[in-house]
Amino acid sequence: FVVVLLAVLWDSGSEIAELKESVGPWFLNAEGKDIILNLVMLAPLTLLAHLGWPRTAWWHWALAGCALGAGAELAQWALPFLLRRATWVNIAENAVGAWAGALAAHVLWHIRRRMQPQP
Repeated sequence: FVVVLLAVLWDSGSEIAELKESVGPWFLNAEGKDIILNLVMLAPLTLLAHLGWPRTAWWHWALAGCALGAGAELAQWALPFLLRRATWVNIAENAVGAWAGALAAHVLWHIRRRMQPQP
């Protein structure tokens, strides 16, 4: 969660762009790296949240991830001194990642349950 907050609220768009260029897959251009990193930004968070708190429905974590992604873009829009650009596309990409992470955790829980010996 802290990593996501830092990535979203860092106050220099150019520094974030440089970081994305160095972290993203080498075979993609800057736009492709931006897409991939937006897709995977919230997936680990929702995956770990559901694995850590399995009694909360997986889709609740997905919706929470969507809200976090939308809130991140809203913060970037509302705080112009961050020098970041908020876009609807980023919200959609973050949402896909949030749903993918939560759904992956849900599938892992079902696989684990089936592998446990029955009494």
